Amino acid sequence: MENIDIEKIDDRMLIVDLEKEWRKSLTFPNDDFDEAMLSAGQNWIFKQANETIGYACVDRRNTLIQFFIEGKHLNKGSLIFPLFLKEQAIKKARVGTHNPICLSLALQFQKSVLVDGYLFKDMEEVDLKKPEGNFRMAEMNELDDLVDFSHRVLEAPKDWLKNYISNWIKREEFFVFEREHKIVGTGESRTCSINREVASLGIVVCPDQRNQGIGTYLLGKVKSIAKSRNKQAICGCSRDNISSQKAIEKNGFRIIHPSLTIQFD
Repeated sequence: MENIDIEKIDDRMLIVDLEKEWRKSLTFPNDDFDEAMLSAGQNWIFKQANETIGYACVDRRNTLIQFFIEGKHLNKGSLIFPLFLKEQAIKKARVGTHNPICLSLALQFQKSVLVDGYLFKDMEEVDLKKPEGNFRMAEMNELDDLVDFSHRVLEAPKDWLKNYISNWIKREEFFVFEREHKIVGTGESRTCSINREVASLGIVVCPDQRNQGIGTYLLGKVKSIAKSRNKQAICGCSRDNISSQKAIEKNGFRIIHPSLTIQFD
């Protein structure tokens, strides 16, 4: 095989055409968490005779999160993949089963595979009982209260939460569930910037208000909102988040693609 050059790049525009080709190969859309990880990752391109034939992305923990080779060059993938792992001292990958090109190459060199999360598809309409309380769209004048609520429940940095929540409020994709004028839960129906036909769903419920059907109801509401806006509603959760999984499945979603942690040594 002719020599392959591996180049680190900082400009994602250099791989925009390859990303378009890769997305055509997906069997199910990414959720926005995975898209955010890709946008924040470090990219490399693979060249042969000055032609760019593929690319890879690695997160800040040096975990491989994307590897793609153009179809006409895919026969070289099993040679480029271990070369890239060796050069970058990569020990593991995180890959969804909906990403067949990356997955098929990673599995050829795996030492162990662990399911770490799930991607769900909406497969059934469900009518759920409404718990006591009020569901409504969030307003910008309550941003500080929403940041305080989310900070208490999620323990995320307030500065990050302020930017995050205000962004979705402006897009009318952030919602509140309250009791006696007190916020006890929030829901999100986030349109994906990469694929505007897809909405990733998310919910947060105050710990002392859980196991009362609020989370399940919230998820059902944001699912209905996504569908009313002609979006494909999708959601995901980690394998150990049993409560989220139950709420998701009660709303007619089913596990369609696991995400895998693949260890190479």
